[in-house]
Amino acid sequence: MTFRDTLVGLCAAALHAATLAQPAVDADAPLWADEHAREDAGDLTGAIRVCMDILRQHPKDAQAMNTIAGLNGRLGRYRDEITWAQRALSADAGFFRAEINRGTALAQLGQPRQAQAAFEHARQLAPNDPMPVYSLGVLAENRRDVRAATALYEQSVRLDARFDAGWFNLAAMYATAGRFDDALAALDKVLALDPRAEDARAMRRRVEADKAAAKH
Repeated sequence: MTFRDTLVGLCAAALHAATLAQPAVDADAPLWADEHAREDAGDLTGAIRVCMDILRQHPKDAQAMNTIAGLNGRLGRYRDEITWAQRALSADAGFFRAEINRGTALAQLGQPRQAQAAFEHARQLAPNDPMPVYSLGVLAENRRDVRAATALYEQSVRLDARFDAGWFNLAAMYATAGRFDDALAALDKVLALDPRAEDARAMRRRVEADKAAAKH
């Protein structure tokens, strides 16, 4: 699994939710609804076009710029992702999700130190949000630092007990360390938050099998 695979679903969902949560201008609501529909249908290029339409009306809309950044990343256009994330930060220096997108692209381009710096900056901008801490955890996991990744994922769920991605990755780290009961408890948290999480169910079966094997 690549860094992008680990982060993209989380970031896309978070960005999507952030857009919906904003008090949108009435005139823009149909455009954002169109963007969400295209994104949900997998028409990422079409979603970018809609965001460009929004920017033609509101040239300093950091949310639209950052959404374009994330969509480019999902298309594998990491340098474009960085460019658009930087534009979003120029429009709104406190828009921490743009740093998440920028860091994710940097990691994909094989620049983990720069990615770390971007995620650390995002954490400074939003110290109570779990996403920057989670992103740092993914970096630690990618360099196979199980202890650091575990601590960061634990911090992410302390910040938000409903942060299911944090619980899921924490379960994987617990299982890697042979802490099977802790892994199962973390997966139960995921399933309580999302009973349809088949990936969590599949991991739970594997952890139960590993726990049984460890007894013999």
